[in-house]
Amino acid sequence: MRYIILIAIVMSVFAKANSAIWSFDDDALASRDDYHYTGGMYFGYMFDENRSLYNPNILKGYSNSNALSLTYMVFTPQNKRSTTPVLDDIPYAGYAKAEFSIYKYNKNEFFKLGVNISAVGEMVKAKQIQSNFHHLIGHSVPKGWDTQLGNRVFCGISAGYAKKTDILYLKDLKYDWTNFIKVDAGGYYSSIYFSTAIRFGGYLPDTFETIPDMSGVSSDELLHFQTIKKTAWNVSIGAFVNKIGNFYIIDEAIDEGYELSSIDYIYGVQISFDFYYRGIKYNFKIKSSKIQNKNSSPFNDEQWGSFSVTWKF
Repeated sequence: MRYIILIAIVMSVFAKANSAIWSFDDDALASRDDYHYTGGMYFGYMFDENRSLYNPNILKGYSNSNALSLTYMVFTPQNKRSTTPVLDDIPYAGYAKAEFSIYKYNKNEFFKLGVNISAVGEMVKAKQIQSNFHHLIGHSVPKGWDTQLGNRVFCGISAGYAKKTDILYLKDLKYDWTNFIKVDAGGYYSSIYFSTAIRFGGYLPDTFETIPDMSGVSSDELLHFQTIKKTAWNVSIGAFVNKIGNFYIIDEAIDEGYELSSIDYIYGVQISFDFYYRGIKYNFKIKSSKIQNKNSSPFNDEQWGSFSVTWKF
C-alpha cells in the first residue's frame, strides 16, 4: 500500500492538479460477503480547466481537461481456506491500472478518451496488501495466494460520452438526469457499457453523475467540481448494463483449467449519497450487480460499497 500512496503523492506534486478524489471499495460495506471482487482503491487527479498536459485541437468551443488515475482491485474465491486452486470459483488475482484521460466538455456533456497500462499478478502485491489489511482489522488471512494468476502487463484504450439535463425542479427539490456510454478495448478488459442516473437533493453541483463500470468511482466525478463552504447533500439512483467482450481474470482462469464460463454481460443498480462539509465532498455508494454467463456461475450476484473523499486545491 505504501507504493500506491507514494505514487499518488508524486502525481499530486508534478501534476499540480485542480481537484482530487480518493476512494475505498469493499464488499463488506454492502453485504456480509468477503470474496470475488473483495476490495480496492482508486486515486484520481483532474487538471485545471484548459491548463492541461495535452489539449487536442478538436471540438472547438468545449473546455479541456486531463486526468490521471490509479485503480487497484483484489479478487479472491469464496473458499479462502484452501491452499490449492479452487477450480469451480474465481482465482486469486490482484489488478492495478494507471490511466491518462482527455476530456472535452461543457455544462451538459463531455467526451472522454483514455489510454491505460495495467498489470495482474504477484507484481502488484495484492497478497501483501490484503494480508496486512486483514491483520489490521483482525480477520483471518486467505491461504490461497500462492495460486494467484501469474504476472501479465496490458495496454488499453477507452472512449466515453455523457449527456445530462439542466437542473429541474419538483417544488423545493432539485434534480437532473445523466446518461453515459463507454467503450473499452484492451488485453485485460473489453466492453460496451451504458449507465443512467437521476440525482436529486438540496444542492446539485455542475458535476456529472456517471456510474463507473469497474471500481466505485472515476475521474468523471471531478469535472466542474467546485468547493462549497456550506453543508449540503444529494442522492442519486441509477442502473447500468455492460456487454463484456473479454475479461482477463475469468478468461485466463478458463485457459488454466478452472470450471468457469466467460462473462456475457453484467447489469445492476447503484444508489449514491453525497454530503458536502467545509469544502470537501464525502460520498458513499452501494452497488448491486448480476453477472450473466453462458453456463451456471458461482458469482451471479455481487454487492459492494464504496466510500470516497473529493477535494479541490
